[in-house]
Amino acid sequence: MAAWERAVTAYANGSNLKMLRAYMLEILVDSESAYSTTPKGGLIYASVLARAGVVTAKPAPWADLFLSGVQGRDGS
Repeated sequence: MAAWERAVTAYANGSNLKMLRAYMLEILVDSESAYSTTPKGGLIYASVLARAGVVTAKPAPWADLFLSGVQGRDGS
C-alpha cells in the first residue's frame, strides 16, 4: 500500500486538483480499475466520437490514435 500512498502524494503535490487524498487512494486501489502504459478501449471512445461527429473518421487500428512508441503493444 505504501507505493499507492506515494503515488497519491506525488500526484497531489504536482497538480492543482482539490480532492481528498483518501478518495484518490480509494480510486487507485479499486479492484475494478487497471492502470497501464498500454492504451485499452481507445477504439470504443473513438467510435462514439465518430458517431457524434466530433471526429470525421473512426481510426481503423487503435494504434492510429497514439504515438509510435505504443503501436507495437497489445492495446485496443
